[in-house]
Amino acid sequence: MYHHGWYQLAFAHEVEGEVSRAAVGTTRLVVVRTPNGVRVADAVCPHRGADLAFGGRMVAEGLVCPFHGFRIGLGRPSDQGLCVREYRTLTVRDLVFVQMSDGFDNGFAGVMEKLGASLTLIPGFSLKVRTQPEMVIENAFDQAHFGPVHGIGISRAFQMRPSERGELAVEGMFELPPSPWQRGRPGPEGSPVPFLARAFSPGIVISDLGGAYPYTVITAATPTPEGSCVIRLSLGLPPAEDGGRPRPELVDYLARRSRAGIDKDRIVWEHLTAPSIASTPLDEPVREFRDFCARFAGLVLA
Repeated sequence: MYHHGWYQLAFAHEVEGEVSRAAVGTTRLVVVRTPNGVRVADAVCPHRGADLAFGGRMVAEGLVCPFHGFRIGLGRPSDQGLCVREYRTLTVRDLVFVQMSDGFDNGFAGVMEKLGASLTLIPGFSLKVRTQPEMVIENAFDQAHFGPVHGIGISRAFQMRPSERGELAVEGMFELPPSPWQRGRPGPEGSPVPFLARAFSPGIVISDLGGAYPYTVITAATPTPEGSCVIRLSLGLPPAEDGGRPRPELVDYLARRSRAGIDKDRIVWEHLTAPSIASTPLDEPVREFRDFCARFAGLVLA
């Protein structure tokens, strides 16, 4: 279990009611809708352990516990002297994220705010998969799997890029065939498309595909209490040629292709015998990613 870093808690449309439940791994959380946005806190009442997400109700600046009726402050004590830890949240369009400790932002909040301001963010899908979240995010750094699993050629091998704010970045060059999105010359030849992947935690990677028709994929994998994860994938698309919103048929194409890609990966993830048996020189970015993940383990920061 990684105790630090950002995770996508939900799509905003998945947050139902004023008070609802959520979790990052075994950490039970309560999600509260307020006029100023979504707030997230520990769900376990400090008095006698009731789950505040089940029957709790928001009154002023505190949650009323369903067990004994005490008011529980979010982040600071209520007038009855009780509180639960509140977590930093980030809502960008329909995407809701939570930071599990005070450290390890790694520039994620700033990057997401820029994406929200410059691109059309399209919430994709949620999918529960029987694997660890880091296995999902690792795929962005696993250059050797793109050909066999996805039929994507690589014309320039992956190279690690210097970190700007603590994130882990890798870049390479894909060869992508013509498609409704990669509009180009008809025929079998591929188009060179720059690829940049930036992991901000073991549970979030932002992948930019450049070239003439760029787009961004935000892939989040959040651990569940039973040891699986929920994948939430979203797209960041530039304006159309006329400056308007991206054409719906192109959005639909990219969404379908993204889901098909995850479904192919899922077959591998859910039948892995071990996360690592041997490695080759092509696996250097994967090794870098696993070292990156190791920084997020350990004791919870105050």
